[in-house]
Amino acid sequence: MRSSVCLEQGDPRPWTEHVNDQSIVVGWAGYDAKTHYLPPEHFLAHALREALTESCRGGRLQGQGPDGKLLVRMREEGENWIVEHVLVTLQHLSHVELFDVCKSLSLVLGCTAST
Repeated sequence: MRSSVCLEQGDPRPWTEHVNDQSIVVGWAGYDAKTHYLPPEHFLAHALREALTESCRGGRLQGQGPDGKLLVRMREEGENWIVEHVLVTLQHLSHVELFDVCKSLSLVLGCTAST
């Protein structure tokens, strides 16, 4: 078996100069079928991404995007997982008020927006 992930050595700045707002989160499997055997934060990020994608294609956020970022932070308390933070950035149409985009995002994601 051979892996070519992260075998690049040296200064990463030349090949990350234009993608410094991107990230990759690597997790592990081993949970249960409720989370498709993904860590809960990965499962939630995938579920939220699907909701955002569908909404941008034909729902409350239709026409917004395509660029966006989604960050989910959770913590474990015994058997429970607590959502601590969800951060969404979404490219939006210039004629749409930012407040309206935020309101739509909170409705699509099923949460309340903080100010």
